[in-house]
Amino acid sequence: MGSRIKILWWNAHNLRDADHAKRIVSRIKEIDPDVFGLGEVVGEPAYKFIAQEFLKHNFCMTYGRQAQELLIGVRRNLQAFFSQKTEFQSDNAFVRPSVLVTINDAESPLNILFVYPKSFTLPKDFGQRDDFFQRVFALKTLLDKKVARDARFIVCGDMNTMGMSYLERDLIKSEDEIHHLSTEAGNVGLLFKEKNSHGTWASKYRPNRSADLDHVIASDSVEFIQRQTDSGRSFEIKVSGWADFPAKSPEHADFIDHVSDHCFLSFEVVIAEKIPQP
Repeated sequence: MGSRIKILWWNAHNLRDADHAKRIVSRIKEIDPDVFGLGEVVGEPAYKFIAQEFLKHNFCMTYGRQAQELLIGVRRNLQAFFSQKTEFQSDNAFVRPSVLVTINDAESPLNILFVYPKSFTLPKDFGQRDDFFQRVFALKTLLDKKVARDARFIVCGDMNTMGMSYLERDLIKSEDEIHHLSTEAGNVGLLFKEKNSHGTWASKYRPNRSADLDHVIASDSVEFIQRQTDSGRSFEIKVSGWADFPAKSPEHADFIDHVSDHCFLSFEVVIAEKIPQP
């Protein structure tokens, strides 16, 4: 087996002040990821704070008319190229661009797309998400043609799989949107990777309400490190955060209140026979 890299995604919920940023950084450092993406990062001060805390990483931050950005870090011993994918905004300047990180490898490039498509459940929101994912799947097809085989491609982020409502009726449930995306992804050789928990967002105001919004989708050509739950079920993606604590416990509520209402996703993939040291 070749060398592994750790990847982390987290909707960090604004890094709203110094204390909050320190809590976020502390949890990221526990994982010590080689590549990580943070959602809902606001402004240059947050960028500078994260960069100062992770001196062995290079960084990219999206820019546009939206206030909340994506911040991506890649460890410097990895040869990587960043590209901001504005076409995934679906002609809405207030939707965050995605970031494609291409890591060079002796076998073939590893492409990691960090995404944060349109939120909410109105028909226009659902339609923009559907258009967004069609563009993601088209990119996978393009990458396949470029390497003349199944491209190594990972998509991760807060995908806002909320379904669609109209006139106060849930016309498309969250699980139906996920099922549809799973089918569409499968048509281009992508699979939703198994998580140890299917709740990644929890309501601050309704403790019993959670949703499955954050996901990792990848091609078969990407080798993930398998893990097992206590019951023996296999999974590739570790969900951590408030999910580590019993519902309604003080620790569960404290994490949502003072860190993030989103859990973070972490996983490991095989990348190369040997990774050069910085």
